[in-house]
Amino acid sequence: MTLETVKQSRVLRLALLTAFFLPKGVFAHGMHVAEPIDFSLPFNLYVLGSVIAVVVSFLLMGIFNGSTTSSTSSFHVHLLTLRSVRALYTNNLLRNLVRAFGVASFLLLITSGLFGVQNAQENITPIGVWVLFGVGLTFFTMLIGDIWSLLHPIASLLYNSPSLSLGTTFGSPVFSS
Repeated sequence: MTLETVKQSRVLRLALLTAFFLPKGVFAHGMHVAEPIDFSLPFNLYVLGSVIAVVVSFLLMGIFNGSTTSSTSSFHVHLLTLRSVRALYTNNLLRNLVRAFGVASFLLLITSGLFGVQNAQENITPIGVWVLFGVGLTFFTMLIGDIWSLLHPIASLLYNSPSLSLGTTFGSPVFSS
């Protein structure tokens, strides 16, 4: 067998094993409700409000992010000059703790989603994915920098395993270890 065939067979086995353990039914976003949802306002007003919110946000971005100012006049901070941020990327113990936290969070969300309560209001997975990851990590990245290159659970699992890497490099090349 060639190396490429071995890699493809590993991916196929992993996909089949994952499909075997998938739950029989997942009821996310309240789609399992047999009764229609009664909105307090007509549905057309919800759609109109959504359209207005998107249009206004794009107009504001166009107004405040105009090309009239030069890029040199904006405020820039090189994050690696800050001691705490530099330690996050250069200290092996701290970097491995952040990677372990990313893997543990990933496994918690996967386990909770597969084997936990299938009610979205009682399960931590929707909050973990949409609020903590989708919103929280976005703001944290804006303030601190590229933290995803360390938190990425798949990259962290493959970090010390070149035989499982499938020829893919994860993470930011700027902060290579």
